[in-house]
Amino acid sequence: MKNINSIFLIIFTLFGCEEVIDWPVASDEIRLVVEGRITNELKTHQIKLTETADYFNPAAPTPVEGATVIVFDGDNNIPFVESSPGVYQSSPFAGEVGRTYDLSIRLASPLAKETDFTASSTMLLPASLDSMSAVNDIYNEDDPEEIPVVFTRLAFWGVGNLDQENSYMAEVYVNDQLETDTINNVIVFGDDFIGEEFTDFAFYDIDEPSATGGDSITLVMHVVENEFVDFYDQLLTESELRDPFGLSSPPANVSTNISGSALGYFYVSSVDTVHAFVQDDLQ
Repeated sequence: MKNINSIFLIIFTLFGCEEVIDWPVASDEIRLVVEGRITNELKTHQIKLTETADYFNPAAPTPVEGATVIVFDGDNNIPFVESSPGVYQSSPFAGEVGRTYDLSIRLASPLAKETDFTASSTMLLPASLDSMSAVNDIYNEDDPEEIPVVFTRLAFWGVGNLDQENSYMAEVYVNDQLETDTINNVIVFGDDFIGEEFTDFAFYDIDEPSATGGDSITLVMHVVENEFVDFYDQLLTESELRDPFGLSSPPANVSTNISGSALGYFYVSSVDTVHAFVQDDLQ
């Protein structure tokens, strides 16, 4: 009887009262975040400037307006003009392989007591893509205990450049709509993963609603500096769901090539593009 009373006491203690615990979260000093890319495509290039925000703040980041943004290509200064709040765009131009592009940002008002920020990135030789296939297939088709999953498997053929230190980032478009539009969908890999030639390398599965037979698939392959892949890997790790009670590794600052206290990344990339139409192979 004494044991039974003890059990009821424990149950009452655990579930009979409720206490709201305020979890203190320190607010860091507001800092600049830079998102910028230049490619060898003839187009308008863009650099986005925002402020950091508290982790639990659901609002969109505050744009940084009124900044002076210039990219120096070794010969000329290329101005980036603010086209909308926090978004700075160039006149159309194509980046050139072998050039180093130096980014300079001067803020109208300081963030973290700083107004001037710089970054630098060099454009490397592009990959040479030859062709690509896109085939609809099914996971778990012959397993009665699993739910079949329809997906689109992409494979491409081409040649990389092992005579330079570089990595690769692939963007996938379905009917001209970007499919790899979130950090979890971006495809990044290095030379040690592919070797000198890309051969029948199936590397991307598209969810069932995204691609059907006859849909157009476009693969845009970016050649980037290895440091950008380090940035991406760290960003992906820090953006994944973590256990707030200590079972996850502690969060850490993501590497950046922006000077001072700023976050984000500025990089240049050479690109090559290949197209295919989705083939159904579901029988």
